[in-house]
Amino acid sequence: MGRFLKFNKKLEDHFIVVNWEQRGCGKSYPAIKDKKDLNVEQYVLDINELTDYLKDRFNKKKIYLLGHSWGTIIGTKAVQKYPEQFYAYIGAAQMVNVLETDKYMYHYVLDAAKRAGNEKLVKKLQEAGEPPYYGEDLLEKYKPFLTNYAQYYRRENPFEEKNSEWYNPTSMIMLEEYSFIDKIRFFKGMLNTFKIVYPQLQNLDFVTQANKLEVPVYYMIGKHDYTAKFIEEYFEILEAPSKKLFWFKSSAHGEIWTEADKFHELMINTVLPETYGQ
Repeated sequence: MGRFLKFNKKLEDHFIVVNWEQRGCGKSYPAIKDKKDLNVEQYVLDINELTDYLKDRFNKKKIYLLGHSWGTIIGTKAVQKYPEQFYAYIGAAQMVNVLETDKYMYHYVLDAAKRAGNEKLVKKLQEAGEPPYYGEDLLEKYKPFLTNYAQYYRRENPFEEKNSEWYNPTSMIMLEEYSFIDKIRFFKGMLNTFKIVYPQLQNLDFVTQANKLEVPVYYMIGKHDYTAKFIEEYFEILEAPSKKLFWFKSSAHGEIWTEADKFHELMINTVLPETYGQ
């Protein structure tokens, strides 16, 4: 929510913007009784329930659904299951295959660390082995490549990125809407989601599981994003009433914030006129 309020306020002149905090995170943290019950399908049901509420409250026939990164997983599943609810789906940093993406990042960091002579990191990665990981220590095994990928990629593929402060975790929580306890719950929610939900995503492959969607689809993809390697194949085989893929050439995983003006222009002058009222 914090990033959207900081970088994307312009959209509020053209859309009713709703930032959804999923159950078990931030202000919705109390919506879970037992964190072990967190699961992907419940999030998808929640999206549908929230959509019904918003349509009723604002007297709308449909809404737009935007997902970023992890949000594109439950977003894709939601438009696949409830297409009648949405004017269009917008996938930013769209995920396609979680396991193959993690394997790609793992080997990229391993090879880059070898070239850089970082023996400590190489040892950590080799001891963990190739993902997927399960069990109590899964976070410790994922961290070495998830936290080092951007650093090594940028070192070997330099590019200029605006609004790079979007990486700063404080940009997500320094909100007047958040109490102190909300801020704590935000990070607790992230950890819980990763430990409990991430293992549920290891068999996800939208190339085979979501190759047909019944809503217009728009993808906003950073040219330097680790997801970019997989989106092109998916986009080619995807069947949809209409589909468009937009590259953000000076961005990685945060294209809707690092190139916010381009994102706003596409939402206002492309997505909205092509789909509203359809």
